Amino acid sequence: MSYEHSDATHTFDIRNFSSVLQPAKKGCYICPNCNEPKLTFSNNGKYNCWHCNDTKQIARILTEPEREERHRQREEANRLQSTLTHDERKQEWIEFSGISESIASANLRHTSDSPEIVAQLLGWKYYKGTTGWYVLSCDPLTGKRSNNGQFKPDEPIDFPDSEPAKYISFPKKSQSNKGIEAIYLALTLNDWIKISDRTGIPFTEDDIDNTRDDLGFWAWVRNNPEIPIIITEGIKKAACLLGHGWVAICLAGVTCGQRSGKKLLESLTEFIVPGRPVFLAFDADIVEKTPVRRALIQLCQLIKRTDKTSITRIIQWDLALGKGCDDLIVNHKVEAFETAMDEAISYSQWIKEINTQYQESYTGSSNGGGNNNNNNGNSGGDNNNNGNSGGGNGGDNSDFSSDDHNQKQNNREWRYERICKSLGLPFEHCVTAGTFDGYVYRTCFEAGEKDWKTIDTAFYRYTGLGYWQNQPDKLLHKIITDAGDRAFKLKLSKEEGWVDSHPYETNNHAESAFKYCRKRLEPIEPLPTNGHLRAFRNCTVDMRTGETMPHSPEYYLTSGISYDYYPNRPCPSVFYQFLCDAYGEDLIPVIRAFTSMFLDPTAPYGVFPHLLGQSGSGKGTLGRLWNSLYGDDGSGSGVFSDIATPEGRHQYLTGKTIFGIPDIGGYVTGLRAFYELVDNGELTGRALFNPTGYQKSFNCRFWVGSVDHLQIENAGDGWERRAYPIPTQGKPSKVDPELRQKLEAVKADIISWALAMPRSERDVILLTPPTNHRIVNLKHDAALYGDSVKSFVDLCLRPTEEQTIMPTHLLHSLYTAYCQAHGYVASGMSKFISHFKNVLTKNFVDRRWGAMKNGLRRMQPAHFTNMEILPGTFVDIASDFQSSNGYQTDSKGSHEPEWKCLKSHCVEGGLMEFEDFWNPQPPDDDPGTDGGGGSPIPPPFSPDGGNMDQGGSGSTQNSESTPIHPQTTENQASRDVDQGGSGGSGLLLSHEKSFDEIQKQTENSQSLSSPLIHPDPVAQVTENQCVQGSQSKQPPELSPALKEVSELLMLVETGSDLKAVTQIAAEKGLPDNWKKIVWSHLDKNTQAKIKRLKQQQLPTTEAPASTVLSAPSAIKIEQKSLPPFPSVDDLVWRKPTPRYPEAQICRIVQITSGGAYTDNKWHISHYAWEKGDYLPYSADSNDCEY
Repeated sequence: MSYEHSDATHTFDIRNFSSVLQPAKKGCYICPNCNEPKLTFSNNGKYNCWHCNDTKQIARILTEPEREERHRQREEANRLQSTLTHDERKQEWIEFSGISESIASANLRHTSDSPEIVAQLLGWKYYKGTTGWYVLSCDPLTGKRSNNGQFKPDEPIDFPDSEPAKYISFPKKSQSNKGIEAIYLALTLNDWIKISDRTGIPFTEDDIDNTRDDLGFWAWVRNNPEIPIIITEGIKKAACLLGHGWVAICLAGVTCGQRSGKKLLESLTEFIVPGRPVFLAFDADIVEKTPVRRALIQLCQLIKRTDKTSITRIIQWDLALGKGCDDLIVNHKVEAFETAMDEAISYSQWIKEINTQYQESYTGSSNGGGNNNNNNGNSGGDNNNNGNSGGGNGGDNSDFSSDDHNQKQNNREWRYERICKSLGLPFEHCVTAGTFDGYVYRTCFEAGEKDWKTIDTAFYRYTGLGYWQNQPDKLLHKIITDAGDRAFKLKLSKEEGWVDSHPYETNNHAESAFKYCRKRLEPIEPLPTNGHLRAFRNCTVDMRTGETMPHSPEYYLTSGISYDYYPNRPCPSVFYQFLCDAYGEDLIPVIRAFTSMFLDPTAPYGVFPHLLGQSGSGKGTLGRLWNSLYGDDGSGSGVFSDIATPEGRHQYLTGKTIFGIPDIGGYVTGLRAFYELVDNGELTGRALFNPTGYQKSFNCRFWVGSVDHLQIENAGDGWERRAYPIPTQGKPSKVDPELRQKLEAVKADIISWALAMPRSERDVILLTPPTNHRIVNLKHDAALYGDSVKSFVDLCLRPTEEQTIMPTHLLHSLYTAYCQAHGYVASGMSKFISHFKNVLTKNFVDRRWGAMKNGLRRMQPAHFTNMEILPGTFVDIASDFQSSNGYQTDSKGSHEPEWKCLKSHCVEGGLMEFEDFWNPQPPDDDPGTDGGGGSPIPPPFSPDGGNMDQGGSGSTQNSESTPIHPQTTENQASRDVDQGGSGGSGLLLSHEKSFDEIQKQTENSQSLSSPLIHPDPVAQVTENQCVQGSQSKQPPELSPALKEVSELLMLVETGSDLKAVTQIAAEKGLPDNWKKIVWSHLDKNTQAKIKRLKQQQLPTTEAPASTVLSAPSAIKIEQKSLPPFPSVDDLVWRKPTPRYPEAQICRIVQITSGGAYTDNKWHISHYAWEKGDYLPYSADSNDCEY
């Protein structure tokens, strides 16, 4: 039963091949591909081999016989279509080659329509070509048909590695190493009579032997040495001569007259006897074809070696009369060949004429250049005389100028010019006296005098567009190998005369010429750099001044922009709209600055754009646009590893001005070379297989694109400094399919718009840290992504003004617990401390000797200071866990802590707070600039709704925390939590219950806070002192005057209020540092309000009548009716912040700090909010409006 797909006439269905499949077991068959019993198929025709899973190969194997049959049928149809009839083949012999009908009938045989006959005839396994005719040779000794002969298919046969074959001789060798035998044709008695009449040698009835296929003809010729023979190439030529009365022997080819060992064919030696004239009638192009001439010379030498007394003559005629002897007879009758035969010359005379012709050319050209003191007319004397200054008896050569003479002397091949002309060879490609390396250097690269140079082992060619274009090695090898095909070498042979050869078509010559030309084209003096110039299509521009100038190769620019330059054009609308849709309007100045950087060679180095966004969001479009400014020749793309080695830099960056690394991802290593390239520092380069390298600045710009942040080797410190992240806005709702074409049409305007950007504005963007909140957040996220140390600092540490001591081993223990909780791979202690020092350099205190005490000096170990652990982030689970497992502590009760990080208590912001702590930027005259309050740190937000520092439920503002010793048990900690609510100090929980129970309890507890200041900075720091709970130290008591000023500062509302308080402090005679003293007594709400007022820089005016409230209680300056203070579940307008850049309406979850009423609005400083029902609430330290 045959199965066929409904919508296809030739679809594979394995059910049709079930009969040819070999069953293995029930429902399984032997797979024809892997020979495993794992092939199954269902009733609907679906099949699969569960071992190899290669269904396509299975179908290919099963259908192979069917395809072969179809191929055989097509070949058979083509063969039959190209087959000639018997009459057409006979017409080819009789009409086209002048062969008598009797000779054709005696020798011509047809293969009919059976390719098997041809295969058997040729000794092949099979034959797929067309049919044709063939001829069997007669054995000149026996007169019988032999198995030697020649076959001609109706259509030439194409062989894979040679030209199409018109004739095929068989067998290939008559016996081992005996060559292809000559062919002796059969003839009729009438043809024999015609030959007898022409030669004048009669034959008798005794010479006729009817039992022989040749009637005894070749025996008669062998027995009569006075009968001349003609040796020619080709069956039809020999048959034509036999029919016209000449004895002709056929060679299968021009080189088929000899066997191995350079001996004449055995059958020919029977006819080469003393006294027999031997004529050679090869084709008329014998002089033009060197192989034919050589074959003729070789045959003559073998004949001479066989019989030294034999007379061998060469038959020649004009090629215009016909190529072969049969063509000559058909075109100009038999008389033309008779004339040629009468004019045949001996072999020795023929060789002498050829040698004399070439020798005269050589002698005349070589003697014409010499300077002979004997200046008679026949001596080839000095060219200044008007005698016969040519070679030998040269003619009058008075018009030969000294310039021509010098030109010939400079050309090493000038002596061979006449020989090349006599041989019909192009003299300009003669490489006989010189070398192929020099020939390539002079002909292909113009001897380095015009458009070719080698710069840093790379080939450049001047394009005429203002810059030298790098030429790839592939093109250069093509140029050199083509030159090797054209170049030839002359050689003088005693036997053949002057002949040409082609010895330069080898890979060794090509490689040698490539290296030679690379060295010769290298300039001796360094080329000018002209790094301030940029070549455009219509001019060259000085990027420092904007001056335009015409193109010139003397600038030696190695890159250019294939667009016209027009100054000061606006941004095209299509490009502007693309930037707004893909990146946002706020990032257009940044993108313009980087576009200008790519175009302007004088722009600063050291920074590159890092495009971040989803696939299809526009980062690839912008990157490809940047690359396309320089075209394929001046731009490139790849990965970091491509440019990490000298060979890679030479291959990928030579001739490039911009290099893109698109769609990179994962863990990135080997960036040291990339960083140096971005900074445009000098790096080594080396061409492949070149033993020496070079060092230079590659002057290349880079851009990188990725979907997300990258994990950088060595924590990415170098990356963070150089990368300028540019985020996209996500995939657009509608995609313009013609965007690329539209951008291509306005590239000239984009270039003009980018270059019109003021240099100072551009350089500020490129050289200073970004200020755009989206980019700032991205850089912050990039610093945390993949860097466990920075992430640990950001989520678990905070700065403090107290001179705390944080041991390195404690930090590493906490860091290890943090990595375990957050899924990072923790670094070893040495690597961690080294990187931690790089992150928080100013917090590190190196080891040092302490002061002398009791005659001894103690070493204070290295540690970190001015930092504290975010309360509640770590708990010690070791103490009670070990006791419950039989672990006995020492007499002092000490133990090795085992920290667990609570992810729910980790809060972002540590890195920003450390940056603000060491680099505060308060407004001028801010009270915090003189003391520790200059950079107030917002209290971390507790997940339970309270504030860590200012107490939620059950605690008062600035309440003092009670430290708990690490040995405190969980029961004690639980009692403290129950009594103190969520506003107490950090707790250290011990493990007495399961991890799940501890996790539940940690929601209402805090464990590890900052270590205390050690009373003796020289004494050894103990573990217990380092992990004590944080204490909110009360500042020293204020004097009445300072307390009054402090209360007034809490009431200020405007800049005028602040100015008035400053005047009051001066009237009271407070010390100059009163701001530093008072600042620590102000709540953080007041501190933030004062800093905001200074930033606004309001003019000094009379204080308006206003009311300032500090929630939840209000202190009245002037009685006024106010709207109610906001409460939970109220909707407020939240202002944009760096962390949450989108301004939006949100719902209040909890108010953690007071607010003020100004501008007919309530302003809340610290509050908890949420975007929607599905998002958790977050803490913010900036105002919102109600």
